[in-house]
Amino acid sequence: MATSGECEGDGEENGEQFLFQQTQKLLSLYLGVSFSVFLAYLPESSLALLPKLQTQTRDITARLLTAEEQLRQMKSRRKEDSKANARVVEIFATHRNAWQAEEKQLLQQIQDQRAKIEELERETHESKRRIEELQDIIGFISTTSGAAGGEQQQEEEGQMEEAFAVEDTRDDQLKFNGVLNVAHNGNFPFTPDLLASASSKFWADRATVWQ
Repeated sequence: MATSGECEGDGEENGEQFLFQQTQKLLSLYLGVSFSVFLAYLPESSLALLPKLQTQTRDITARLLTAEEQLRQMKSRRKEDSKANARVVEIFATHRNAWQAEEKQLLQQIQDQRAKIEELERETHESKRRIEELQDIIGFISTTSGAAGGEQQQEEEGQMEEAFAVEDTRDDQLKFNGVLNVAHNGNFPFTPDLLASASSKFWADRATVWQ
């Protein structure tokens, strides 16, 4: 069996609930009556503006929905643009690294080519110097050979002249001896003294020719 205290507690809860319900009913009734009174006191021109206000409300609502859709699209595009920008930055960074590597390679090739050019210039200078030395040596050898050749040629010509002179002298001697023999045999009309004088003059003339 329920005690008297429990009965009293249940009675109080039921009373509070009944009071709350009555308060809600009164509040709803008050709001309804207040709104009715408000509408009753509104002028007729104000009532005519209600359809226009409703139309404007629908337009504003439609604009709001359109703006929200545009905002959503803008956010989506911004996100896509961010991804695209990140991709572009990544691609550019990759290309920049490749460009830097290629630039270093080209600079190294330029340095190598410059070193080769300098080496070729040194070799060219050395070759020119050697060519000049060889030309000097060839000129000296040519000059020396020319001088030696001239002396040798003069010597050979002198030897040939002496040989020819000796040959001529021998022929003349043979002829003169033949003449002497003929004179000695009595067949030549000149005297021995005349022949001796002619012989001395002949050898003097031949000596002058050899000189």
